[in-house]
Amino acid sequence: MNKKTLSFIRGTLMWFLIFYLGFSFWQSRNAEAPAEADLAAVALSPITNSVPVGNLVSWSIEGSPSALQTACGDVRFYRTINGKSIDITPKNCAECGTICSAIDPENERNSLTFQAASVQNKVFTEAGNYSLGLGEFTSTPVEIKKPGVFRQLFRGVIKQPLFNLLAWLTNVLPGNSFGWAIVLLTLIVRLLLFIPNQRAMRGQQAMQHIQPQLQEIQRKYKNDQQALAAKTMELYKTHKINPLSSCMPMLLQLPFLLGVYYIVQEGLSPHLQPLLYSFQDGLNLSAGNLQFFGLDLSKANVFPLPILVAVAQWFALRFMMRKAPNAAASSGMAGQMQQMQKVMQWAMPLMIGFFTATFPAGVGIYWLTSTLFGVGQQWLIKRQMDKPQVRVKQS
Repeated sequence: MNKKTLSFIRGTLMWFLIFYLGFSFWQSRNAEAPAEADLAAVALSPITNSVPVGNLVSWSIEGSPSALQTACGDVRFYRTINGKSIDITPKNCAECGTICSAIDPENERNSLTFQAASVQNKVFTEAGNYSLGLGEFTSTPVEIKKPGVFRQLFRGVIKQPLFNLLAWLTNVLPGNSFGWAIVLLTLIVRLLLFIPNQRAMRGQQAMQHIQPQLQEIQRKYKNDQQALAAKTMELYKTHKINPLSSCMPMLLQLPFLLGVYYIVQEGLSPHLQPLLYSFQDGLNLSAGNLQFFGLDLSKANVFPLPILVAVAQWFALRFMMRKAPNAAASSGMAGQMQQMQKVMQWAMPLMIGFFTATFPAGVGIYWLTSTLFGVGQQWLIKRQMDKPQVRVKQS
């Protein structure tokens, strides 16, 4: 095995390890330390200690089967006002009974996650400190805080319109298919962003086509940085290329793609009811059919969705990083960049596949649809740019 192959393998493993450790840290940064095994006690704690108004609050519940069975039927919510704990428990909490049904009598100590989406908008309506009660046990408080300016702007301009579109599509599609609603929503957003994305892809393709000339300039003027900069800018001007032209469209569309990701991840949860426009108040957020080609879109899928997403991502990167025709042999900085691209071509699909296996399958459907659309758009751009330009001679 030669040095280049070993370097490639090490680089791929290094990138995968970095993202894996980063993801593990992200998952555990707000988690409470595990409670000591006390068979007579139930440990309650918020999974995240500070949550903006409107975001779903999650709680960690740990205890023995007997202790949980004794306490699970009495779920209470409290708010701390002027140092006093006020009971604000609403009626008809649809999820409260799920605690009892989730207890496994075979485990010495159960670890459960609890969310009360059906009463979220009745309980956590204002900023303050709130607690969960389970029988005689009470959790540590969670701080509900006012959303910041940027969060409010993101919700109003991006998240709310996309959520309303997703909810409407789910309600009007045959069988209330949440899966097809995700596919259509992703395609609609990608079509709306087609022109800025096309400009970005054209810029990337144009940069690839001038790589041989750019590498030659770098080789010729490697010891004269001033001349190197001048000749590089002259090359860009000759071919009418703006190096930043592929960055701005990407930055403009990123908030919209993140908006689709977040609403797909949360699904049509009842706690998102306030996001519905007044003319859509009658939509049933619980009507969505979460089964899609044998997948439960609310749960993580290990096979085959992560593999499909990883393969699609590999082809997308392969298509984007293809060498320009007649490219010169790489050396120096250009060679290092090509080596980095090779590593990322394998590391990125592995990471995306890993994340797909940990998030709800609905997120994987979004990633797969968006990636396949991107591959098709890349193919279209490349075909247009590779097509010989016919010039009409003026008479």
